[in-house]
Amino acid sequence: MSAPDGLKHDRDTLVLALLDSLIAGMALGYLAHQHREALVAHSATIGLTTVVFVGAILILRVAIRVLSRADRQIEAIFADELRDRRRGRKI
Repeated sequence: MSAPDGLKHDRDTLVLALLDSLIAGMALGYLAHQHREALVAHSATIGLTTVVFVGAILILRVAIRVLSRADRQIEAIFADELRDRRRGRKI
């Protein structure tokens, strides 16, 4: 069973994505090491901010899915209406 077209990736893209992740992780590690005192002093604020951002991202993801589903339903209704009008039926 093959993967859907949207999930197929070539090897170069995967390697580039892994290298980008590695570099981002190294940069964050370096910044955390350099600013250790600030991170420890403000850990509660950083934790709460992280929770808020993750929550906002999850809410945004759900909203996009709901709007996308509604868009598909509306397009199906419009397509059905146009098909009925082309056949000569009146509503």
